[in-house]
Amino acid sequence: AQTRLALSLVSDSVLKIDRDGRLAYFNDTAATLFQLQPTCLGKHIDSCLCVQADDDMDAARVPLGEDLHQALTLPADAVVLLAGGGLLPGEGARTPVPGAGALLILRDVTEQRRSRRWLAFQATHDTLTALLNRAEMEKRIAYTLEQARSGGRASLLYIDLDQFKVI
Repeated sequence: AQTRLALSLVSDSVLKIDRDGRLAYFNDTAATLFQLQPTCLGKHIDSCLCVQADDDMDAARVPLGEDLHQALTLPADAVVLLAGGGLLPGEGARTPVPGAGALLILRDVTEQRRSRRWLAFQATHDTLTALLNRAEMEKRIAYTLEQARSGGRASLLYIDLDQFKVI
């Protein structure tokens, strides 16, 4: 009883998978984040919780209920497909529990990924215009020229705006 109480207070999602790959337990955080219903208990984990390697709809699924004797770390860009069709960025790992299955710990990393994308955008774009900054433009031109030298096709449109700063 104390263990279940403690797990219900944890901010990470905790899921217990039995040795046959069926969902044996999930805490309140997992139920809320992943929209899990009590009817999922006893069902194969992969039928209740779908994790993909990234947010591309063609991305490979991450099998949570297979090879339970091996540890598993989710890919860096993993997402959980929610029942309503939404995607929830997640990170976590599955740890084997000898003779009993595995324990899966997942956390919502929506804000961390949003911040990472924003920082990447700021590093490559001008803050005033939101256009590519000089360094990123030079990098992309160099890449395109290299592709063209290797037999690829490329084109460049150059527009020089007089008095741009006035605009």
